[in-house]
Amino acid sequence: MALRTIPERLLGGDLRSTGAADAIAREAAHDPTIVPELVAGLYSGVPVVRMRCADALEKASRANAACLAPYAQPLLALLEPAQPKELLWHLLQMCPRVHWDTTQLPHIFAAVAACLAHSSSIVKTSAMQALCDLIPQAPERTDEVLQRIAELTRTGTPAMRARGAKLLRRLAS
Repeated sequence: MALRTIPERLLGGDLRSTGAADAIAREAAHDPTIVPELVAGLYSGVPVVRMRCADALEKASRANAACLAPYAQPLLALLEPAQPKELLWHLLQMCPRVHWDTTQLPHIFAAVAACLAHSSSIVKTSAMQALCDLIPQAPERTDEVLQRIAELTRTGTPAMRARGAKLLRRLAS
């Protein structure tokens, strides 16, 4: 019997379940040869595969952020509000783990900020978090991010207001 590919292992069920994503994330954290297949899966035409590849890659990058480094451009290319929310919230969690070069930083900040207009409160809240988590890579943007977070804390959804208050406290310390 042939070994199943990562996308084949992630098939089945619906977007509310993670399937084998947790197991694959653990594998990818220790075996970077799996990461290219996960990145390729982000472009899958099968929504459940895309979401689970994003979930597994995000979880693997918690343990091994360096695994994302070769894939900065594909991740940035996918980070746009037209993408499904299940893909975006994982991308937004990953993007601060990538070390962006000075030519990429304006693009990543713009892409993350554009996600603040998404219809999903989870995506917007994740974008707020990503903006704050990107500050160490671009400290000159601190005031701009603080102003944006403060505005969203006043005007956003309940989840955005709660996250914004937490982020503002963290940034003030």
